[in-house]
Amino acid sequence: MNSGPDVQEQPQKTYSYRYLIFNRRGIPALISLFLGLFFTGLATFSLYKQNQASAQNQFEIHFQQILTSIDKRLQDHELILLGAAGFMKAQQHVSRQQWHDYVQGLLLTQRYPGIQGVGYAEIFPARQLAAHEKAIQEEGFPDYSVKPKGERDIYSGIKYLEPFSGRNLAAFGYDMYSNPVRREAMRRAAEENTTTITGKVRLVQETHGKEQAGFLMYVPIYHTSIAPDSPEQRWQAIKGYVYSPYRMDDLMAGIFNREQMLVDFLIFDGQSDDAEALMYESGLTQNIHRDDPFIAQQQLTTYGRNWTIKVIAQEGFQAQFDGRQPWLVAILGSGISVSIFIMMLVLMGRRESAYHLANKMIEQYKNAREHFNQQLADVFSAASEVAIIATDVQGTITLFNSGAEHLLGYKAEDVIGTASPALFHVPAEVEARSKELSEQLGESIEGFDVFVTIPVREGAESREWHYINKDGQQIPVSLTVTAIRDDKHKITGFLGIAQDISERKRMEQMKNEFISTVSHELRTPLTSVSGALGLVLAGRLGDIPDKAEKILTTAHRNSKRLAHLINDLLDIEKIAAGKLHFDMQAQPIAPILEQAVEENKAYGAERSINILLSEEHAAARVFVDAQRLKQVLANLLSNAIKFSPDGGKVTVEAKADEDHIIVSVCDQGCGIPEVFKHKIFQKFAQADSSDTRQKGGTGLGLAITRELVEHMNGSIDFESAEGKGSCFYFRLPLVKTAKAISTEEAPESASSSDIQHRILVVEDDEDVASLLKIMLEEAGYLVDICHGGLEALEALNVGHYDLISLDLMLPDISGLDIIRRVRKHADTADIPIVVVSAKMEQGRLKLSGEAHNIEWLAKPIEHERLVSIVKRQLLNNEYPKILHVEDDADLHSVISAMVADHMVIDHASSVESAASLLKQHVYNVILLDIDLPDGSGWDLIPAIKAEQPDAAIIVLTGNDVSNEKLGSVEAILMKTQLTTEKLIDVIHSRIHMAT
Repeated sequence: MNSGPDVQEQPQKTYSYRYLIFNRRGIPALISLFLGLFFTGLATFSLYKQNQASAQNQFEIHFQQILTSIDKRLQDHELILLGAAGFMKAQQHVSRQQWHDYVQGLLLTQRYPGIQGVGYAEIFPARQLAAHEKAIQEEGFPDYSVKPKGERDIYSGIKYLEPFSGRNLAAFGYDMYSNPVRREAMRRAAEENTTTITGKVRLVQETHGKEQAGFLMYVPIYHTSIAPDSPEQRWQAIKGYVYSPYRMDDLMAGIFNREQMLVDFLIFDGQSDDAEALMYESGLTQNIHRDDPFIAQQQLTTYGRNWTIKVIAQEGFQAQFDGRQPWLVAILGSGISVSIFIMMLVLMGRRESAYHLANKMIEQYKNAREHFNQQLADVFSAASEVAIIATDVQGTITLFNSGAEHLLGYKAEDVIGTASPALFHVPAEVEARSKELSEQLGESIEGFDVFVTIPVREGAESREWHYINKDGQQIPVSLTVTAIRDDKHKITGFLGIAQDISERKRMEQMKNEFISTVSHELRTPLTSVSGALGLVLAGRLGDIPDKAEKILTTAHRNSKRLAHLINDLLDIEKIAAGKLHFDMQAQPIAPILEQAVEENKAYGAERSINILLSEEHAAARVFVDAQRLKQVLANLLSNAIKFSPDGGKVTVEAKADEDHIIVSVCDQGCGIPEVFKHKIFQKFAQADSSDTRQKGGTGLGLAITRELVEHMNGSIDFESAEGKGSCFYFRLPLVKTAKAISTEEAPESASSSDIQHRILVVEDDEDVASLLKIMLEEAGYLVDICHGGLEALEALNVGHYDLISLDLMLPDISGLDIIRRVRKHADTADIPIVVVSAKMEQGRLKLSGEAHNIEWLAKPIEHERLVSIVKRQLLNNEYPKILHVEDDADLHSVISAMVADHMVIDHASSVESAASLLKQHVYNVILLDIDLPDGSGWDLIPAIKAEQPDAAIIVLTGNDVSNEKLGSVEAILMKTQLTTEKLIDVIHSRIHMAT
């Protein structure tokens, strides 16, 4: 009697399989079993029907292939006879030897197995019989006569038949018109001027071996070159027939490979399938049942005759579609269904046991959640340094902590349940953010959605706003809004945490004002001083005495040190603020290393320090800002030179592994003390304060270097031992390229002044093309020739050309079409074109100004004029024209001296004077200062783009430029970093980009 308590302690034992099957909880398991068995049977039956359908489709394909193959072979034979008929018509008289040679050339045995031969039979009235026989007897056939003998009104005689051997000899002289079946086909061919075939006949060639059913194909030949209109006239004009006899078994053997066929077929003459009409059977066709699914019959109408084709599947045909798949599906499906049924019973038993445990855990979770929520609410209320505001999904405030009360001046009871956070926001900011989000997301975002749209989509959003407190005062805050979600991930409200950033904003304003002062008030005069000193020392203003040169050199060096100090201070600030601009591009690293070494050699030469660049540096490409990378190298090289002994050596080396390039700069200096290594990359860090006095520097160089390298996705480190020197190295990721570029060839091709221009000559006349090539090659150009328009377009697609010499009259497409296509493609739009054509004026009228940069030269060609035009197109003798907008007259004088030998420069000192010059002249480049006496240089940019959209805009300023304004100009140059070479290089590069 102890079973009762045991059952209560272990209730899971009551859930036996029998109980679950016959209880309502077991219904899903039973349903799954029945459904599994049902769908298994359905799948088995479906697979069986699918196999049957595949067999039927395959049988239909075989049937159609037989019909198509027979019809195609007969069409091929018709073409043979039509060709022979054309041969007969083209010749006034065809001899027996000519006929033999013609038929031999057809290679009938190899190309068309099954054809008995190709012959020619004349047809003539009884009165010409004797003449016909005599003519052939005189050809060397004394026993020739028309057969069978007998008197008839019309005779025909086989005159030629090739191959003229074997069975075909029996047909020589045979009167085919005497046979009714042949006569009917011959008569119909003549009267209808068409190709015909006969019904089933016994060929006269059946002289030995197994006799086969036969038929013949006829093509009529008339005495006239064109067949008459009416049937009677055609019959009167008939001259003879080109024909072919066929033995049916031989013909079919030439069409089909019996060993590869899975079906048999029979061919009957006419619409009847009687035995007497049987012309061909491919194999055994016994026990043919009319209800067999793989038997079919169809009429094939060809050349005036109906053939009945009957196809029967062989015994092995069905076997290839009878597989074990249906039975496997049935067995596997049933097994899986039963397994699922048993598994469900097991799981259901466990579910019942787990159900009670889950209910208990849920109850515990609810209690813990309530306790946590209460604690969280207490924390929010106690936080006094930050404003915490929570809302429901409609935007009504549900939580307003003490920090919010302190910041905004409202009491919690005044806003909870009644107000929205919009009460504390500046309406203009909300409207601006609404417009920004609407444009960004492509839908209207208004009201409370302005604050919560991004948190809903991304989870949270942090941005700066201005709160309005109860007294109407605006307070800058950093607000983070987060969506609150429940256990089902459904949003139940929103939480906003705001922090007063008034003090931070005040400090940022002071810092920005200071930086602006440093940038403008120091950089602008420093640029004039440094630039003027550089021009004097370079000898641009004449020779200077040695003593003066030493003083000027010292002044120039110290102006550069001052500029370097200002740049370091501003760079470290921009890095900290995240405003440092990077022009990242994939480019080879070798030229950057070479330029950096070359630029620092002069500094090393002051102390006889030799800078060595390893010749084994990798020919690698990296994704970097070239100027920033040169700044990194300059910092490392200047440090290495600074701390090396006089007459020492600094080594620059680059090595590549599979994914990175490692560049190292090593010196022979005193090394870095062990206690200082951990702070080597910190700002203003120097090993000894005495270094500042002895070596110079700000202590910012390595800090800036690390930031620059890391912004270019690299890393930097060093190795050093006291007394043995230091080695700084940085790693940059390699750019994977499909084809390596030779580091030896690329710089040479880019810098060589003796580059030969390559010209593409497009001319269909080979003599004219050769003449042009000789003229141009004598003038020193490389020349390629294309004789067609499409060939020329392909050449332009795969290669680079400096000029195109183009004829307008080409065999495939016109020269005008080539001009239009070339001008529409960005890579070829600016290639100069010289049109060399006899129809020059017509082409110029049709083009009517559609394309630019084209010269016209009429044929015949004058050598001197051609070379002169080509040179004029390739060499632009006009200097680029620059407009310099700058209110500082001294700085303009320096800039003008820098570029005077390379380009023409106009000066405007205000926005108004610049606008006036823009309307009077065309400029290649606008060199623009921002701070002007009557406005901002930024206000002038819309007028520049409206008046001269092709001009490149280069901003020359001492101030930092925001990222959003970078896209409106082609380049930005800092005044303190300006050199003559850099200015000219930037101007030329932007002119090329603009054109």
